[in-house]
Amino acid sequence: STSPILRDTEEGMRYLTRGPDGKRTLEQEPTRKTLFDLAGIYEQPGLDTPLPLLGIDYFNYNIGGRNLQLNAFLAGAINLVTLTDPKLFGPFDGSVEAQLLAFDLTDTVYIRGEKREESNVDRQNQVVSAWLGLPLGSFFRLRGEGAYEYVNSSRDEETESFVEPVDTSQSGLRLYGEFNRAGWSVTASCGRTWRRD
Repeated sequence: STSPILRDTEEGMRYLTRGPDGKRTLEQEPTRKTLFDLAGIYEQPGLDTPLPLLGIDYFNYNIGGRNLQLNAFLAGAINLVTLTDPKLFGPFDGSVEAQLLAFDLTDTVYIRGEKREESNVDRQNQVVSAWLGLPLGSFFRLRGEGAYEYVNSSRDEETESFVEPVDTSQSGLRLYGEFNRAGWSVTASCGRTWRRD
């Protein structure tokens, strides 16, 4: 059989890798990377038509032998990439994330329940953020976030007299306090955002 086979060992589940001759050997190390092909349809409010998606989802939990963790969801219209270092320096962990979209979402104005398509605005958002985490004891954690977002605004095909907003960007800093125990989580946060037109 060419299907994947797992064996339960004293060290945990391990793959039996199939060689060219058909014989299987036990992997001594757990699998650290995986590549998935993906295809589908994406739909949400604000889209004129559903979007076809075709691409890959790649996981690697040990880049360069340093336990760096990469997750890359690359599907043309939607692209999400996260890089995490669970031991960035000392007790700190860090993460960088990018959300890159290649399509517009339409903001529609409603006045007294009536849809005003002549005032439609198309928006496209791109976001990059970075996190720094610090565990405090067994259950508490501090996490700081810095984020930058760019919003491109344009006229929709239904837009008539309405003048679309200028492109904007905003950056922000936020601090989170998290308490996690027995499946329960409590989070408090504070932050500040700066907008540039």
